[in-house]
Amino acid sequence: MIKSLILVRHAKTEPRSPEIEDHQRQLTSAGVRSAKASLPRALSLVENPKEWRIWSSPALRAWQTAEIVAGALGLNEIEKNPNLYSDEVHALRRSLTEEKGNLILVGHNPYLEEFADSLAPHHLKLNKSSVVCYTFPNGDMQSAELAWFVQGPDSSRWETLVQMEKALQAAVRQTSGDAWTFFDEPKEPEHLHKLRASLRNCLTLLDFAEPYMKKKSFDLAHETIGSFYRDTSDLRKLAIPSRTAEQWSTIPFVTPEAQRMYDRLRVMEAERNRILAKLQAPARQKALHDVNQMLRAPKWKASIEAEGVERSELRRRFKKMKRDLKDAREKFDALPDEQRSGEAARKLEKQEARLEYLAQTLGDMFVKDTDPDDYAL
Repeated sequence: MIKSLILVRHAKTEPRSPEIEDHQRQLTSAGVRSAKASLPRALSLVENPKEWRIWSSPALRAWQTAEIVAGALGLNEIEKNPNLYSDEVHALRRSLTEEKGNLILVGHNPYLEEFADSLAPHHLKLNKSSVVCYTFPNGDMQSAELAWFVQGPDSSRWETLVQMEKALQAAVRQTSGDAWTFFDEPKEPEHLHKLRASLRNCLTLLDFAEPYMKKKSFDLAHETIGSFYRDTSDLRKLAIPSRTAEQWSTIPFVTPEAQRMYDRLRVMEAERNRILAKLQAPARQKALHDVNQMLRAPKWKASIEAEGVERSELRRRFKKMKRDLKDAREKFDALPDEQRSGEAARKLEKQEARLEYLAQTLGDMFVKDTDPDDYAL
């Protein structure tokens, strides 16, 4: 007879769809993250893990969860049991009467809850990735006793990480494309403008994600992208003239004014070429490529990987940013005209643009279901 029995509900799964058969539905990225964070902690209560076997429903989502369970316990084998998918409680109970030792069952609701109710008089609500353990002191199913229960985590805490990752991944893809376009035609003003916009967007997302990222990774990414942004700022200041220095040198009648223009153009072009050479240096391009690759899988702090991030925290941070910017704008607008500097006005405009970008990119994490204007600027 079974000595001990553990029930594990599968982790968060992709929604039902006519295009996907139910048994082929997979765990979401947040589901995988939450299960990898919570199941090893829950299963640390298991004594002598090598003495346990794992049965899994044949459904893909259960099998993926069972693999996480096996990894947490250091087990290599998982057996498929159709009774864990067919919703036949009595068939499962019959199959268990023939088993000995310790067994872990990975399956689905409402089946697992119904099966748990049939074992002991404790109704347990099994959220995704919940784990419950029973012992059988008298050696039969009727003697089941609840040993311990660990409720499953709120997977939405990891969904925030997934959404931030997707935003960063999209931003770095855009940056990579704009960078190569710019390097192909560095004297095209529109290419420079697009590259600067994509670099600025990356920096905006990095700044917002900073509290959750490992410091070394954040510093490397921010400095690499920031240095490109600063160099392109210098490049932007050197406006591309309608005539190059070479074209000016071919004018046959050079006036003193034309000569001065020619000299200025030579200095500007030399500086542009210096900055372009700096940007196009193989080491700089490799550094940008490496950071882009790194941000496709951002390195989060261990505490964040373990616990995720609540949407309410992100919402509070965004609201504070809105309030601070609103206060700064009101103070600026209240100044007499002669005290309003162009530099301060441009700084405010940039901050407003960055906040608008955050709202467009991560807005669904900032808004409550009952307050659609929560993140409107």
